[in-house]
Amino acid sequence: MREPGGLTAMLGYYRANRGRFLRVATRRGVPVVPSLPVLYLHGADDGCLGAASAPAAAPVLAGANPTSTVEVVPGTGHFLHLEDPDGVGARIAAWVGT
Repeated sequence: MREPGGLTAMLGYYRANRGRFLRVATRRGVPVVPSLPVLYLHGADDGCLGAASAPAAAPVLAGANPTSTVEVVPGTGHFLHLEDPDGVGARIAAWVGT
């Protein structure tokens, strides 16, 4: 990010793909909110998408499938699976096993 043009390149990925998922999903007739159960994990220290946004996903996911789960993982940021692979893996394994 600190290299000349680094921040622009990093943000360019998100700008280029903004809305792409919704357009492709709509065109293919795929529901934007999946009807299958979803485990949504969000890093408590996520500096990109604040953890305060995670609870807003709960009613949306539960409306599509009441067994969906939203968890905020303490001590992790945007790349929680890399920052706490054992903890995140254990959460996924426990959820899949239910």
